[in-house]
Amino acid sequence: MAKRNIAKKTMGKSKLAIVLVVLAVGAILFCSYYNTPAKENAGPSLGNILPIGGTVNEPQLQINTVTMKPVIPKAGDAVTFRISIKNAGIGSAPATIVKLSVDGTKVAQASLGIVLQGETQAVTLDSWTATVGNHTVVAEVVPVANERVIEDNTYTTHVII
Repeated sequence: MAKRNIAKKTMGKSKLAIVLVVLAVGAILFCSYYNTPAKENAGPSLGNILPIGGTVNEPQLQINTVTMKPVIPKAGDAVTFRISIKNAGIGSAPATIVKLSVDGTKVAQASLGIVLQGETQAVTLDSWTATVGNHTVVAEVVPVANERVIEDNTYTTHVII
């Protein structure tokens, strides 16, 4: 008789745990449905669930490459830089600014339009005249709202003329 009572108590706790899990999943799906931008025929999905402590729109701009033309400049050459920026985040990045500095002096900047999730855009800056010496070139994309990691918004390289 005592074994039967223990089994009934254990089954009751298991059923309660299952009910609580089902209610929690339902609450998450309900919240994810009402916390996403309106889309035609949109419904709850696991892809819309809000990350813990985060928001639905978290762009992540990264500078992928910085190239220059001419590839091997000589003193006096007008050097053009092409900077490639990718949005590796979850959501669109609003328009921002891309800056270029040589030896700590800002030499150019350009506007970067909206960058959709997964998209890569490039800007071209052509305002540096090469001089003899060892130069530090820094490209920076200004961080945008909700961007959590900004260390990859800067790219540094060295140029010897």
